[in-house]
Amino acid sequence: MIYLKIFIRDLRCPSIEKLSVASSAGITDLSICQVAKSCPKLVHLDVSECPNLTNFALEQIGLNCKYLTSLKKNRFTGGYDPARKRMLPPEYSRTSSPANAEVVMLANLMPNLKHLELRHSKLSDQGLTSLLDGCSKLEILDLTGCSNLTRRALEEAEAKVPKLVKYKKPVISSVDDERYSHWRLYDERFQSGFFQF
Repeated sequence: MIYLKIFIRDLRCPSIEKLSVASSAGITDLSICQVAKSCPKLVHLDVSECPNLTNFALEQIGLNCKYLTSLKKNRFTGGYDPARKRMLPPEYSRTSSPANAEVVMLANLMPNLKHLELRHSKLSDQGLTSLLDGCSKLEILDLTGCSNLTRRALEEAEAKVPKLVKYKKPVISSVDDERYSHWRLYDERFQSGFFQF
């Protein structure tokens, strides 16, 4: 871990194209901002399960790394550990509201993405629509475990992006659909702003 921090702090490699810092608790916004400034030719970035990163870090990557075509930002899915849960930011909580700001920012700043992994993200149907409007060049999209998405949004997404070759959707139980289908209608209306006052 110490080696990784020193590496990122002293990074002076403008020609680096691939970087993976997955599952690194020591990676912060400051380190990723340094990467963004030092590695403008970055093509592939994996920041999965880095609990200390915020949208600011990804925004800097989007502003500085215009060649980025592959991003992995998968969330923590391990077993329940109360000690670890206290250290995770609020968006990792299963009870938190859908985090659409992240995908809207990706759509605005990273339109050249071809490979995107957002496993166990809290994005909603609206977030997915915004993402696909901005990232129309996607060929690989992994949404495994994104439990806030509805079946309708997932089907529309597939039709919306013609270049999509590999598409991993969250498993939506057909038993739950039959049993709780009337609640899906309310869920979709809340996401659409139908009930906003």
